[in-house]
Amino acid sequence: MAEMEQAVRTRLLAVAAVTALAGSRIHYVRLPQGSAYPAASLQRISRVEPSAMGSDSGVVFARLQVTSWHPNYLQAKALATAVRVGLKRFRGTVDGVEIQDVFLDTENDIYEPAQGDAGAYGVASDYRVIWRE
Repeated sequence: MAEMEQAVRTRLLAVAAVTALAGSRIHYVRLPQGSAYPAASLQRISRVEPSAMGSDSGVVFARLQVTSWHPNYLQAKALATAVRVGLKRFRGTVDGVEIQDVFLDTENDIYEPAQGDAGAYGVASDYRVIWRE
């Protein structure tokens, strides 16, 4: 079975507004060296498996950070908006993973001077993803 991160990436690749901007440049954890822009990176921040009455519920909660990157601040914001529209409150089965809900938790702007010659702006969006294993 696929991991939640793979299912979220597949979901984003199915969102026309995301692929119109980033194409297939959605990577895990960090961008490859020399990556073209705009691009996005996915990183799991935390995972919680709650128990109910001494047994596993099968439901998993995670915080997933999706960072949208571009050397132009407004272009990074545009990709972050497309990602948000594609993920916020999404429910469905993707790559065999039953995603029960996605909530936007926090969002903040960052700048990374090491992301290319001129650096890149990022919009780091933390989503709470609930899925069933």
